[in-house]
Amino acid sequence: MSAFVSGWLAPFRGWVHLLQRPRLWPLAAIPILLNVLVLVLVAWGWIRIVEPWMIEALRSTGSWWESAAEWIVRVLLWIAMLPVLLLSYLLLAGVLGGPFNEALSFRVAKEMLGDRNVEAPQRSVLDSILLAIRIESGNLLVSLVGAILAVLISLSFPPIGPIIGTVISWWLAGYPFLSYPFDIRGRPLRSKLNRMSSNILETTGFGLAVWLLLFPIVTLPFVAPCAVVGATLLHPDGRTD
Repeated sequence: MSAFVSGWLAPFRGWVHLLQRPRLWPLAAIPILLNVLVLVLVAWGWIRIVEPWMIEALRSTGSWWESAAEWIVRVLLWIAMLPVLLLSYLLLAGVLGGPFNEALSFRVAKEMLGDRNVEAPQRSVLDSILLAIRIESGNLLVSLVGAILAVLISLSFPPIGPIIGTVISWWLAGYPFLSYPFDIRGRPLRSKLNRMSSNILETTGFGLAVWLLLFPIVTLPFVAPCAVVGATLLHPDGRTD
């Protein structure tokens, strides 16, 4: 159980680590600003484009209940915007902030292990972005397969199924951020999966903390840097064996 607690505490340790080291703030600030930009653009598009289109579609039906239902639709659309923001963050934040999160993980690993034990990745910014896209594609595949598995288990094995599905969702929430210490060393997807599956309690605890931090919209932009630093504190050497 200590592994679960250690994983759960890691994102919060990452937050404290960042606060105590101003030299890391520039690397953390860029992903945070990108995350805020993504969230603002998605929210703007939802409010200015999606919501008016849905309301207009309701009005065009000419139903007698359209006026009464319009405010209900508006409330439901505002509620629906929250998972849309969360999904947009998960899909785009890793790609846009990937090179900076990678640099942040690299810098923290050097602090933990010393300069001689951490070799800097020899990649241009463009190569880093392309690598981030490739890594995030792999992470997305893992997330999709895991999400489908969680849903199937939840529906097929009540009442225990939903509990198992929830635990799987915690594991999936932590996986993309825990990947960074391994990604900066070029570890393959299979090795990362084996490592995190063999440390299932730690990964699940880490994911639960991330899962809790993702839902308050005000904390959403700050989750990635704190989780990346926390993951690096857990695995500074990025070893998969």
